[in-house]
Amino acid sequence: MTLTKHLPLEVVRRCYAEDVRFRSGMRSEALCEAFATVPREHYLGPGPWEVVGQGGGATDDDDPRQLYHDVLIAIDASKHLNNGMPSALAAWLDSLEVKAGHRVLHTGCGLGYYTAILAHVVGPEGHVTGLEIETVLAARAKTNTAHLENVTVIECDGITYDPGPVDAIFINAGVTHPQPLWLDRLKPGGRLLVPLTAGVGGGWMMLVHRIGDKYEASFSSQVMIYSSPSGRDPKRNATLGRAFHETLQGKRPHLRSIRRDAHQADATCWMHGDDVCLSTLAP
Repeated sequence: MTLTKHLPLEVVRRCYAEDVRFRSGMRSEALCEAFATVPREHYLGPGPWEVVGQGGGATDDDDPRQLYHDVLIAIDASKHLNNGMPSALAAWLDSLEVKAGHRVLHTGCGLGYYTAILAHVVGPEGHVTGLEIETVLAARAKTNTAHLENVTVIECDGITYDPGPVDAIFINAGVTHPQPLWLDRLKPGGRLLVPLTAGVGGGWMMLVHRIGDKYEASFSSQVMIYSSPSGRDPKRNATLGRAFHETLQGKRPHLRSIRRDAHQADATCWMHGDDVCLSTLAP
């Protein structure tokens, strides 16, 4: 990575945000501004930092300018946890169409960096709740976001947590199916982004848009992500594995809606469940 020590940190952050915008196709100006404003080093702690991929290894020193590249930074290498690829997270967050004043749930918030990004977008009239099941990460996230009045971090299992009505939900851990509670708590017009994964964590990001009492759904991009310890059903995991096997070449699975009405499984059920059915039917 090129170290631009001669440039002010604010300029480096701005260049980073524009690079992330270019790589991700980000449309939201507010989100781009958040990437240019929120200090990544505050959430990752003191350097040097361990870079994942891109040749790997530790950064040269603790100059925060080295963090402002589209790279993965290790959080806990022993558990294969990292801070997430900024351009990937930017694309995902952009698809949620978060606005000022929104209430957002971020499950699997890690150290709180992307929670803070969301908080910057929703502004003082909005609120972001970050959930983290790992005790050490939750404690660090609470400390990292303590200065943000519109953020609450809770150590808990995000599968069972009830956030109340929200405008957007971002699940940052692989599950086998969306929880009915998440769908219930989405306000009309709200969006849910959740990675459906099989096996060791490979799968697709699913974007859900609530329209009245209907749920429009589609797969947006392939993903490899850390699995939720409690959000997995063995039967649905096997179904996902078979379905995703057919899309190994990057062909996007066909999905149009989530059905919640009682019905018998048929050819339109991409993955049938009594409580939640992923369907190829229009909402």
